[in-house]
Amino acid sequence: YDIWATRPGLLARRLYYHSKPLSLPLVAPLTALDILFPQVRAVCLPKKRYAIADAQIILGYLHLHRAGESAYLEKAVFLAEDLVRQSMPGYAGLAWGYPFDWQNNRGLWKKGTPFVTVAPYCLEAFLALYDVTKKSEFLDAAHSVARFLAYDIKDTPVSANASAASYSPQDSTQVLNVSAYRAFALFEAYDRFREAPFLEKASKNLEFILQNKKNDGS
Repeated sequence: YDIWATRPGLLARRLYYHSKPLSLPLVAPLTALDILFPQVRAVCLPKKRYAIADAQIILGYLHLHRAGESAYLEKAVFLAEDLVRQSMPGYAGLAWGYPFDWQNNRGLWKKGTPFVTVAPYCLEAFLALYDVTKKSEFLDAAHSVARFLAYDIKDTPVSANASAASYSPQDSTQVLNVSAYRAFALFEAYDRFREAPFLEKASKNLEFILQNKKNDGS
């Protein structure tokens, strides 16, 4: 999203969602630039930190640690502590978004809006660190992430026993992959912390997914 988060990129995406033919003069050159000359990002655009990337790097470091490369545990701990500092205040638990404005078909979501698609990776990273180090602060951090997912993300009922999860605390979308992310994370959190709302919300999100499954499994 480096190129698509620039002013021309945001304008192109906004036009694309409004009218695909009208957006072509803007979308086509940016798409070509993104695909054919991706190195332009390193030259023209500042580097950004992504919480979702940090979480996956932590998991990678822990794999290396388990394989016998002990120095990587310290690197994982350093990144995890920094991940906590990156979180955004004002929510029921630790939460992260993207370091850019995201123009999508529902409007413009500003930089720093916390998303359900980021939190599960961070939850996994903190739980994995706790399993390796047994340090309570990492278990506490994972619990905090679960609280954000449970209490800040919105539920939209679609039947008596099913509900869809929102992307963020600021919308009421009904999207399958978002509900799957949240269901996975809250089932994992319930297994660790035994908080009934985690299980209830995860089960309803899972039911939403199952109710939308086609006969061929898709």
